[in-house]
Amino acid sequence: MAATDTLHTEEHRIGSQRAEAIIPVTILTLLGGLTLGIHWRDATPTVSIPRRTLPSPNAFDDFRSATEQMPAGRSQAVADALWANLKVPTYNPRQAKQTSEAMRAELVRQYAPALARLRAGLEHSYGEPPARSFPRIYPHLARFRELSLVLRLEEQVRAARGNWAGAMESSLDSIQMGARAAEGNTLISALVGAAIQTIARKDSWEIAEHLSGSEAHTAVQRLERIRKERFPYWRTLEEEKWATLTGLLEIMRCPDWQERYTKAMIDAGQPIAPRNPTTLAHLVTTSKGTLVNEFSAYMDRSIAHARAPYAKRSAPVPLPANALVRMVVPRYERVQFTMTKSEVLNDLLLLSLALRAYQAEQGQPPRALSALVPHYLKALPEDAFAPDGRVRYRVERGRPLLYSIGPDAADDGGRPVRGKRASADPAVRHMVVADSTGDIVAGVNVL
Repeated sequence: MAATDTLHTEEHRIGSQRAEAIIPVTILTLLGGLTLGIHWRDATPTVSIPRRTLPSPNAFDDFRSATEQMPAGRSQAVADALWANLKVPTYNPRQAKQTSEAMRAELVRQYAPALARLRAGLEHSYGEPPARSFPRIYPHLARFRELSLVLRLEEQVRAARGNWAGAMESSLDSIQMGARAAEGNTLISALVGAAIQTIARKDSWEIAEHLSGSEAHTAVQRLERIRKERFPYWRTLEEEKWATLTGLLEIMRCPDWQERYTKAMIDAGQPIAPRNPTTLAHLVTTSKGTLVNEFSAYMDRSIAHARAPYAKRSAPVPLPANALVRMVVPRYERVQFTMTKSEVLNDLLLLSLALRAYQAEQGQPPRALSALVPHYLKALPEDAFAPDGRVRYRVERGRPLLYSIGPDAADDGGRPVRGKRASADPAVRHMVVADSTGDIVAGVNVL
């Protein structure tokens, strides 16, 4: 009995020693796992960001130099002179001082050195330095837009003097600058580039009606060259991806990266609800690697989606479930529509110029657009909004009716889109937006 009690006592002592040994091991294991988890969450991932080789000479440098040669303090005078006789949605003409043709011509003369440098740049390849930080400041874009307003003013001065070929040159210079501004950079550059082209195109349809056959030929050849430089939208998204990833990695190197990340998103205008339980949970539990990987996966799907023709694209890529990732992903559908509409309007202008050249030489419009190739056009452009790619055309009462079927992808027989805004400006009354119904008619739907 004593031996049995001794054996039980010894077993109890050994068991206690084992338990005492297991407890610290378990605590160390848990602490180690927690440390690894914190390290996993806080470890900054490695991402290979491609490097871009910029051309030399670079048109971007010429454009920047042109903005530096603009006279100081004259931007408001340009706006007043340009919009005083127009009614546009973003400007109240009653606030503008009426200006004479001589005053407008004098303004253009003051900008002559800047315009000369800009035009020199149009002869060079363009490469905008890539955006590689979240605080993306683009002061040059506002200056580029000011240059486009000056070109529009020059176009008006030339047209008033009956220099229709010169007026079209001013318009095409601005269209080319806008196309360049949208090239090789992020979504904001693409939107500003499209806005510049909109400013340039507004009166081009009327100007085209005054061109001789040879002048229209020259304009067609110029616009065909501009079209060849067209930067595909999916590459804009690709650059947006690299710019955002670089900005994320920049923030993630800071100890308080979550706070910096949230502030950067708020500063960027993202709709964020910091006290939302889901947002807070994702903010606490999402690792740096998860944020980078889920954003990259979303962008890769979006880029693949954007490669499809606009008229044949599938449903938009669903937004990420993670609230932290949703903060940083771009709302790219609106940008894609804006860029596609700009391309369609440029193509309709190209066809209008070719039709003008044909009619000036043949005395009547062609029965079909195919008659324009190859003498007046190298090839017929396609309607990016039409699943069959065909631009619609017919002759009505001796005049050509040319149109795209528009974003609703339905042929309305040439019934133009009616905008949603009341305005004295016909262009604004026929402004095309993503959910417009009706057709984009050349010379009618110009915005």
